Amino acid sequence: MIVAAPERYAEPFRLALNGLARCRVVTGPSLRRVFAAVEPPNPVVLVHDLLRAFTPPETVTAVIDAVIAGAPVVVPVLPMADTVKVTGADNVILGTADRTGLRTAQSPLGFSREAFLTLDEPDLAAAVGAGAHPVTGHPDALRVATPFELTLAEAIRAAAPAEETL
Repeated sequence: MIVAAPERYAEPFRLALNGLARCRVVTGPSLRRVFAAVEPPNPVVLVHDLLRAFTPPETVTAVIDAVIAGAPVVVPVLPMADTVKVTGADNVILGTADRTGLRTAQSPLGFSREAFLTLDEPDLAAAVGAGAHPVTGHPDALRVATPFELTLAEAIRAAAPAEETL
């Protein structure tokens, strides 16, 4: 497996992935150029959002397994928990959306090598749409992008046993 990382994060990625058989961290200016240069057999491409640092290994494994089983594009998802309101052009609430079929997407996104090389950069997340195969995500894979989320993430890390933190 090849993992593309920004140069400044290459060493932490190597440490985090230590022990995974046949896993190599590479760096480069473009994900597409990195993976296009990699010779097969590297059937799985994972694109992980660094803002989801608490994604558990079982979620990553589920994504990899789904790609290996034949899904060209895979995304971990959770059922929508929030109440979603629908508004009109005048920004007035029209009603509540039925969230039965709604899912929140997480990462890593998984691709077969062939599917990955057909996508446009840099907005890979937007390219994952209809036809992607969902796998069950995990509540711990929260996105850490706001000051509140950072405070929450720091509390989670402080509460984790030492062997679970990097």
